Amino acid sequence: MLFPFWVDMAVPVFMIISGYLYSLSYQKSGYSNLKQCYSIKASIKRLIRFTIPFFIIFLIEHIIFRFLFNQPSNVANVIKSFITGGTGPGSYYYPVLIQFVFIMPLIFFVIKKYDIKGLLVCVAANFLFEVIKSNLYISEGVYRLLVFRYITVIAFGCYFAITKTKLGIGIGCTMMIIGIVYIIVTQYLAFPPVIMKYWTGTSMLASIYIIPIASMLLKCEKLRFSPIELIGKASYNIFLVQMAYYGIFADWLYAVIENKFLQFVISLLICVLLGVVFYLLETPLTKRILKILKLSS
Repeated sequence: MLFPFWVDMAVPVFMIISGYLYSLSYQKSGYSNLKQCYSIKASIKRLIRFTIPFFIIFLIEHIIFRFLFNQPSNVANVIKSFITGGTGPGSYYYPVLIQFVFIMPLIFFVIKKYDIKGLLVCVAANFLFEVIKSNLYISEGVYRLLVFRYITVIAFGCYFAITKTKLGIGIGCTMMIIGIVYIIVTQYLAFPPVIMKYWTGTSMLASIYIIPIASMLLKCEKLRFSPIELIGKASYNIFLVQMAYYGIFADWLYAVIENKFLQFVISLLICVLLGVVFYLLETPLTKRILKILKLSS
């Protein structure tokens, strides 16, 4: 079903959009230096916005595993599981987002000051991280939790927001060709990569295939469709719901329905609908907590 070209691109696209939206937010807030971006109030507010919905899903997962499946746990294991993102597909995303809060301002000001040169510095930093990771023998378990593997896609999202630049046809096609060829060679022809041997399908070379597509879509600012906008706002909640769904409940559906297309459609509807409901219930709670902590402004 060509999953490497769209399902595997989920988090890279999230990161492009996050880089784009955070950059717009920084510009709207009038941030002129790193100190403003790294203010304690702003940082805590962002951390809380990511943590509360994750904590709710994590708590549901833990209760189900502890009582429904009778799996023993202790405080140390619970803490470790929370720090590493819980269970289910994409469980690394929460710790990556927490790191994103702290690395994003640096990427923003590098690109804001140096433009295309700043973007290239970020791409080089991403590649350097991959080289260092290979030479230091960082484990795959640790690697999956690090935001540095997404610096390139974050930087491109940031670059699009700051410069309002749309990739030229030549550059865009070249990036897509490189990414597509890399995905085919590594994911379909089983060619073993030398440097990006962990999570190869979402590595910086694979992800550059989706960047030109994201660039075109980000320019469609006048295209409005309320249901899609609501899903967009609820995307983090949907992501968390699918994490729990595929980690715990999906096998029950697969035991009843064998048709893969029906499995996909039903799973998609369940995750999206429950994710939107979760967003509508969780958002007022989070805003209330921020208001109590005097962080709502």
